[in-house]
Amino acid sequence: MEWSPTGDFEDSPSQVFLNRIEDDCKVHYVNTDNMIILTTADLHLEYTKDEKKFTSKNLQICIDVNETRCIWSPGLKNIGNLKGTTRTLDDTNGEELVLEDGIISRDGWSLIDDSKTLVFDETGWIKPRNNPKNIDWYFFGYGHDYKDALKEYTEVAGKIPIPPKYAFGYWWSRYWNYSESEFKQLVNEMNDYQIPLDVAIIDMDWHETYGLSRHSQNYAPDGSIEGWTGYTWNKDLFPNPKAFLKWLHERGLKVALNLHPASGIAPMEEQYEEFLKEDGTKDPKGYIAYKMADKKWKDTYFKLIIKKLEDEGVDFWWLDWQQYPESKVVEGLSNTWWLNHVFFTEMEKSGKRPLIFHRWGGLGNHRYQVGFSGDTRMTWDSLKYQPYFTATASNVGYGFWSHDIGGHFPNGSDTDPELYLRWLQYGIFSPIVRTHSTKAASIERRFWKFPEHFAKFRDALKLRYELVPYIYNNARIAHETGVSLCRPMYYEHPEDERAYEFKSQYYFGEDILCAPIAEPVDSDTGLVEKELWLPEGEWFELCSGESITGNQVLKREYDLAEFPIFVKAGSIIPSFKDSMNITKTMNEIKFTIIPGEESELNYYDDDGITTNYLNGKHSTVKVTHKRIKNKSTVLIYPVKGDYHTVGKYRAVTVDLLNTIPPKRVSLSCHQHYDVEYLADELTTRITFTKDCDLAVELEVEFPEYNQAILNGMKRFFHRFNNVVERLKYTVAKDDWSGTLPNPVHKLQQIPTRVQYFPKTIIDELNQIEPTLAKLFKELEDHPSVPNSVTKWMRRYLNY
Repeated sequence: MEWSPTGDFEDSPSQVFLNRIEDDCKVHYVNTDNMIILTTADLHLEYTKDEKKFTSKNLQICIDVNETRCIWSPGLKNIGNLKGTTRTLDDTNGEELVLEDGIISRDGWSLIDDSKTLVFDETGWIKPRNNPKNIDWYFFGYGHDYKDALKEYTEVAGKIPIPPKYAFGYWWSRYWNYSESEFKQLVNEMNDYQIPLDVAIIDMDWHETYGLSRHSQNYAPDGSIEGWTGYTWNKDLFPNPKAFLKWLHERGLKVALNLHPASGIAPMEEQYEEFLKEDGTKDPKGYIAYKMADKKWKDTYFKLIIKKLEDEGVDFWWLDWQQYPESKVVEGLSNTWWLNHVFFTEMEKSGKRPLIFHRWGGLGNHRYQVGFSGDTRMTWDSLKYQPYFTATASNVGYGFWSHDIGGHFPNGSDTDPELYLRWLQYGIFSPIVRTHSTKAASIERRFWKFPEHFAKFRDALKLRYELVPYIYNNARIAHETGVSLCRPMYYEHPEDERAYEFKSQYYFGEDILCAPIAEPVDSDTGLVEKELWLPEGEWFELCSGESITGNQVLKREYDLAEFPIFVKAGSIIPSFKDSMNITKTMNEIKFTIIPGEESELNYYDDDGITTNYLNGKHSTVKVTHKRIKNKSTVLIYPVKGDYHTVGKYRAVTVDLLNTIPPKRVSLSCHQHYDVEYLADELTTRITFTKDCDLAVELEVEFPEYNQAILNGMKRFFHRFNNVVERLKYTVAKDDWSGTLPNPVHKLQQIPTRVQYFPKTIIDELNQIEPTLAKLFKELEDHPSVPNSVTKWMRRYLNY
């Protein structure tokens, strides 16, 4: 809705809204002498032509909100707004922040006043509006169809671009003055420890910092400490930057460098003289002032600095703008917003898919991923706040936040490995997995420095790499629908009050529900209780292997290796198997079948690195699963579309979770396949090579059994291994020759025996209860096992 006192309306795209006209919007339009009436399927607008700016007397809109008629007019407060996001979490400690308003409101409508934003000219450069006195409003009326509101918002404000596929792997980052040899050692150690890695971020000490320290008394003209901004490689740390970046690329890694551009170009920079010839201006201290909103300055900056560094091997940039908010060249232009826009659009020109890492600059920044949330405190409260903060940002389409996993600033103590582990477990189910911290001696981010927790760190990261195809699939959904990867519960359950109350849990894509743990375990039990809400339907908990009926609030306990992740029953989750680097894992795919009767997946893929997906160069594969009694049928259809990931053939794995060893397996194409049963995971795995142009039907028939007997067995196997370890150490402390009762070993070795004798699995599982009873009876009389240990065992095993 636009009002102009002169009749001079603004049709140019603005910073927020690129597309002012929706071609497929069906509107019934009535224009009389004194009234304009617009009616769509959802809204009815009436405007009285009194030549006055919009007021409650001349403008109203009627919408239906949950079967209740709502009449909006200017001045009506949006009290139910569910908020959007904010620029930064710098120095926060989990406190509830004042977030900007978002598109989504329980009131069923939202209004964005776009009157003061700048607009783009025909060349794509920013300019003031023709008439600054105009009113330019966007009204979104949607009732409680929140997802439809986001789709409409991204239709007019621009689509959410899909990040390059590598962005969903692990990012190593640390504020530290690394040398080349030290960074190479770090990468080699990650490889030695089998830690997957895709992105290497080198913080600001890659460039000359001219003695920068907190005690520095030298300041640049913009007020920043001298050396905070820099563009000249520190050759004492990196003698041959191009060769170093090539070494990283050879290991499948993408590289980003940190930039703080506010100080402009210092006289000490090696690009200074050439830049001065092109730009021709400097301030009294000799600095070439930062003027990104000046077109000539911007072109010089990219030509002489950014392009040359990219030619050396820099893949993308960390734009860490922390200085003055508004441009000194163009009034009303946010430096953060403009920096993000310019870097992203410049990257588009290169032909590779744009990715920048930056601070939130306001509405419209959903078009430039990925967001840097800033420098938080290393506390449980900081971790507890981030799931809500991340999911809520989807209310403005800002779906790719990256947090400092583990926290940035120390909170008076050394790194707490348990807090760090829980933060990483949350990070696995967040948009971007990037560990980071400040340059403090008390902080450690290398997982192998915590030997008691190391396996749990690595297992969490490997789960992330498994899930990359699922995440990428949902990134495409975000591009098409405006609904981000991490989304609040109320998108799916707008009329259930619990969807608003349980703010720290969220949907991770369309099929997974996450309720991150942000409290330490009890020192006696090794468990932490988590209260969570499961919506209506059937759910499967990944860590326990338990099927649970929803529409209830639950209190469940978890040890350090476990975290609450629930998948909709029957889902098909596209995933990788044993991936260590996404760039190198393009020729295989795994379909994980969650227990349930019937399901369908449309698996999306593209080259992951170019913008060709915008021009239709992508593919989809339909996969269905049907379970009838003891037979599962998986049908994988031919690839459709203009992009085949690996050409004609692809390695395929199908995992059927919570199953017993199969009786019969058949593949319609009559080609070779391998069947493996993972007894400790209760998973049937079939692998084969598929012709991408042909359909294949996989049939897996199981012996008759009661599915309920498998419920929670995965958790039992995991926890009983921990029980055995504790019992062995307990006995060994008291008696060097002491042994444990045989029922201990009998229970622990169930998966091993099933691996050898698969037909015995049901008998083995049926023996667990009586064997446990016998075990506890024998432990009561064991001279080296105190009562406190058996009491812990009962609690830990929920027996």
